[in-house]
Amino acid sequence: MDGLLKPFWHRYIYIGGLMLSLVALPFSVFLLSVGLITLAVNWALSGSWNVKMNRLKGNLPLYLFLLLYLAVVVGSFYSDNKLYALSQLRLKLPLLLAPVVIASSDRLSRVEFKWLFSSFIGAVAAASVVSTVLFVQNYIDVNHDFRSVSPFISHIRLSLMVVLSLVLLIWSFGTHRLVAIGASSKGKVLYVILIVWLLLFLVVLQSLTGIVIAGVLLLVFLTLISLRIKESLWRFSAIVGIVFFVLFLFSYATHMVDRYFTKYYIDKDKLPTQTINGNRYTHDTANLQYENGYPVWINICYTELEEGWSRVSQKPYGGTDNLGQPLRLTLIRYLTSKGLRKDSVGVSRLDSVDVRMVESGATSIIFREHRFGIYPRVYQMLWEVEQYLNVGAVKGSPLVQRYVFAKASLAIIANNFWFGTGTGDFGEAFHHYYTNNEPGVNPNARFLSHNQYLFVWLTTGFFGFVLFVVGFIIPPLLLGLWRNRLFIAFMLIVGLSMLNEDTLETHTGVSFVAIFISLLLFSGFNSTFGDE
Repeated sequence: MDGLLKPFWHRYIYIGGLMLSLVALPFSVFLLSVGLITLAVNWALSGSWNVKMNRLKGNLPLYLFLLLYLAVVVGSFYSDNKLYALSQLRLKLPLLLAPVVIASSDRLSRVEFKWLFSSFIGAVAAASVVSTVLFVQNYIDVNHDFRSVSPFISHIRLSLMVVLSLVLLIWSFGTHRLVAIGASSKGKVLYVILIVWLLLFLVVLQSLTGIVIAGVLLLVFLTLISLRIKESLWRFSAIVGIVFFVLFLFSYATHMVDRYFTKYYIDKDKLPTQTINGNRYTHDTANLQYENGYPVWINICYTELEEGWSRVSQKPYGGTDNLGQPLRLTLIRYLTSKGLRKDSVGVSRLDSVDVRMVESGATSIIFREHRFGIYPRVYQMLWEVEQYLNVGAVKGSPLVQRYVFAKASLAIIANNFWFGTGTGDFGEAFHHYYTNNEPGVNPNARFLSHNQYLFVWLTTGFFGFVLFVVGFIIPPLLLGLWRNRLFIAFMLIVGLSMLNEDTLETHTGVSFVAIFISLLLFSGFNSTFGDE
């Protein structure tokens, strides 16, 4: 049966739908949906059903990959909350749509692959520029809220796209075969500019998930390359270099931790009793909260704090900062981080930038002094851990929440080991656990595991988890793609991200995985770029 249009038009629409989907990934959920719908509608109207069915018939790797979606379908049958189960089926549709459409369509040519990958890299680069411009414009107001650096999608998912773009660019730098950038001197300059820019943006984005994954990829491939060096002296030198690099990273990490836990000694017996104005100080020496090495709850005169703040800011002392935190607590912590007493003299030593930092929610001078480094992110994580260990604080702490989420997930799995809760009932299971065990967890963050592997097991049980693993691992084995370095890099990006994120539980995340893995598995990539 012929299609609605001439074959070449359907081909153009097919490539256009793929390109729109890839370009929309770092920008727009709406345009991403438009791209995927375009692919589906064009596939349905393009005819050639005998050809499509022949390509799908006996395609064992495709059938095994579709087990990912089958696990969700099976889990929906025994869900009490059918409405939510249907929403999960709709969310995961890209795992069904993308592989079927791509596997049954004509294979992509080298030129088509180049333009698709190039469009994706261009979109990621454009998103990084826009995000950086917004970041600079709101330099102080953004302070340490790193999530606002990515205004379009989750900063973690954007970081995964940045890492994949870096992989594509670095792999193509010597061969010029994966992206549409020429081998001329201007082309090489463009490669370098894009690679350096995206590396810098990864730091600005402050996504530890993306940074860690990029580091792991670098170490894995440097090690593989080193082991393949034939000259023993050069091979030994390369391996020693990698070891020293790992030791340097370990040393830097321990330095940051040591710096955080370095506390300034305070003689409790010599604490002042009065301010310079004769007002009494409040000291709570039993409270173990520190900020930048200084104890928070000593040398406080609340009366002078309020009076001093009213002279430098329009924001009320008894109100909230831009992040919704009690402003007086933000002010106390910020003054502490500078080593200042919490009185009128301390407030008078805040300059206009400090005042704006406090107003915007910055709790430490660290977020001003190390604006472009990763130490503020590490500092915040360590502070959250310390608060959890000292007072059991969970709310507002992503790292601690992930630990609690993992505990909750494992507890629910233990009670629903074989079949899980069902794809529609996990929310009720989480709510019941937190209500009885961790009431301090933010109610708005109680419905996911932040670990895709645990979430799959939790919702679909042991059997569903087996289907999930088989669907991811076996198809590339059958197609010989585990020898392809680009595919290995992509699977490391996805696989590592799923340890820290529910990567497949957002439209952007599941579409990112479904489109790229389908392109690499079912569009003829391995036969076209098998030596890449």
